[in-house]
Amino acid sequence: MKTLALPALLLAATACTLPPVETPDPTIDQALLARYRSAVPKKQNLSATLPESAGGAGALVGDPAVYPAMAVPHVVGVNTMIGNILDTVEAVVALPPTLYNSETREFVWGPFDNGDSPLAGDKALVYIKEQDEGEDFQFVFAFARLMGDDIATAAPVIWGGVNPTPDVEDQGNGVLLLDFEASRAFGEANGADLSAEARGRFAAGFARGPNDDGSDSMVTLVVGSFRGFNGEGGTETIDVDHLWGNVAGADGNTIDFMNLAVEGNVLQDTTAAETLDMQLVLWNRGIGRGEVLLTGGDAGANIGEGTECWDAAVEQQYYQVTVTDEAGAETVVETEGDAATGCPAPFDVPLADLGIPTLADVDDGILGALQNAAENGLGG
Repeated sequence: MKTLALPALLLAATACTLPPVETPDPTIDQALLARYRSAVPKKQNLSATLPESAGGAGALVGDPAVYPAMAVPHVVGVNTMIGNILDTVEAVVALPPTLYNSETREFVWGPFDNGDSPLAGDKALVYIKEQDEGEDFQFVFAFARLMGDDIATAAPVIWGGVNPTPDVEDQGNGVLLLDFEASRAFGEANGADLSAEARGRFAAGFARGPNDDGSDSMVTLVVGSFRGFNGEGGTETIDVDHLWGNVAGADGNTIDFMNLAVEGNVLQDTTAAETLDMQLVLWNRGIGRGEVLLTGGDAGANIGEGTECWDAAVEQQYYQVTVTDEAGAETVVETEGDAATGCPAPFDVPLADLGIPTLADVDDGILGALQNAAENGLGG
C-alpha cells in the first residue's frame, strides 16, 4: 500500500472592507450589546495547537511520523478556518451596530462594501439574533452577502448557532456552517466567474467545558463534516468527517485525539474514491499512536491496515502496514522498528483498548445533522 496522501483543504472565507470605528450610539443599550457580542465564540477555545511541523514523507524509524503528517495539518487547518470565521465575525461586531430590532431581538452590522469581490455592488453584513427560549440555540449569527443595501436579499454564507455558558467566556457549545455553495449561487446569479471558487460545504459542532468525569480538566470537542468539497473549485471533490478533542488537565498535561473518515481519491492511482479511517492520539502534543484502515477504490477487495507509534518529537519509532485479501490472507507489506520498544505504554495496545473517543461515539443525531447541513445547507 502506498503512503496515503490527503488532498489539501485550501480554505478561504469571504472578506469585507470594514468602515472606521465610530463613536458608540448613545441610544443603544451597551450592556445588551455586550451580551450579544459575548455570544460569538473565541477562536482560541476551538483551535487545535497540534505540532503542525511534525511529519514528512519518510517511513523510517527516526524520520518524522507519517500519520501525524497526514492528519494533523488537516485538523489544524479546519480549526484555523473556524478561528478565521470567528475572527471575521468578531471584528465586525466590535464595531457599533447599524441597527437594533427590539421585536426580533436582533443586532445588524452593515451592509459594508465587499472589497475583495469583483462584483460591483457586492456587500456584506453580519447579524446576531437572540432566539426564544426552547430553541436549539440561544443566539444565532450569520455573515451574509447581498447586492446593494436591501438586507431582505442577503444570502448567508456563514451561519452559527451558539449556547454560551453564562458568565464564563471560554465555555459553551454550538455549530458553524461555511456554505461555499451559497456563495457560488450568489456569485452565479450576479455574473461572477466561478471557475476558481471553492465548492461544497463545511459544518462543525463544538463544545467546551469541564470534564464530566469529575476531574479538574477542561474538554474541547469539534466534530466536522465536509461534503462535495474542493477548495480550488475543481470538479474532483472530497467528503470528510472528523473529530478532534483535547483534554487539558490542571497539571498542564494534555491529550489530543482525532479521527478522520475520508471518502475521496486518497491513493491517487486513478480517480477512484477510497474509504480511509484514521485515528490518532498524542500525549502532550508529542508521543502517540496512529491507526489507519483503507478500503475500496484502488485497494479493490483488499483491506489495508496501518499502525504507527512515535516519540515526544513526533519521530517514528514503529510502523507497520498489512494487507488482507478477500480470502482473509494477511500479508505484512512494510515494517519499520519494533512494536515492543517503539510503542511504550499506554500506546502498546490498540487505541480501541484505551477507550479513546471516535466518530462512532458521536451522537447519531448530532453527526447526522452536521452531515445533512454539509450536504444540503441551511434549508436541508
